[in-house]
Amino acid sequence: MVTVSRATRYRFGTQQLSWNRVDYRQKKGLIDAIMELFPHSEHRFCVKHFCNNFKASHKGLMLKQLLWGAAKSTTKQGFTQFMERLRIESEAAYLWLADKDHLHWSRAFFKYTALCDMLCNNMCEAFNSVILQARDKPVITLIEMIMVYLMKRLVTKRAAAEKWHHQISPKVMKFVERIKMDSSNCSPEYSGNYVYQAKENGGKQFVVNIEQKSCACNKWQLIRIPCIHGMAALLTSNRDPVDFIDNKYKKKTFL
Repeated sequence: MVTVSRATRYRFGTQQLSWNRVDYRQKKGLIDAIMELFPHSEHRFCVKHFCNNFKASHKGLMLKQLLWGAAKSTTKQGFTQFMERLRIESEAAYLWLADKDHLHWSRAFFKYTALCDMLCNNMCEAFNSVILQARDKPVITLIEMIMVYLMKRLVTKRAAAEKWHHQISPKVMKFVERIKMDSSNCSPEYSGNYVYQAKENGGKQFVVNIEQKSCACNKWQLIRIPCIHGMAALLTSNRDPVDFIDNKYKKKTFL
């Protein structure tokens, strides 16, 4: 009789998969197997499920809010501030959270390669919901059903993109317009060499480099869309913000 570890079974079952996001549901063997199979990929936890595990032993609205604050922070300084506040509220909750690698659940430590700052696995849940009929089929049939679904979806999305009135998608355009409005709360000062110092009404200041498409708040680098500080600098310098948005959001990428 041969004893097979849980991690080995997970590894065998996922050898043909390429996952980027893993739900932190106390499945240590699955997490280890995925990281072994895809050591060069970024692995993120779904913070919603992560928070549910946290609440099982550390209850209270304040603790939950501090966890989410640390997860949503895009700077290491902001992350540290929320963690210190958590330590003051509950040492046990702080130790539970500090034991979990922050690279997987806080925006402050996410890599820039994914161009995504999502904290929940909504995309995975949505995809799973549309392949329900295929999931109990033999492997070849399952793959063919998913292939046909993706083929039809790509055609539909491409047809929709042809009707866009702007260079970027309508949803991204609405997002950009909202950032423009919020950027009115920032006062950028030019310091030379495409660098600005953007000061928020609340007093916080961030260094923006429009040539490098970067901001000290880290949001611009995470999703490649100008943050409110970058937007304020671009509008002050009479530049078109669309020119500073990554090509993945643009019409030519979808066609």
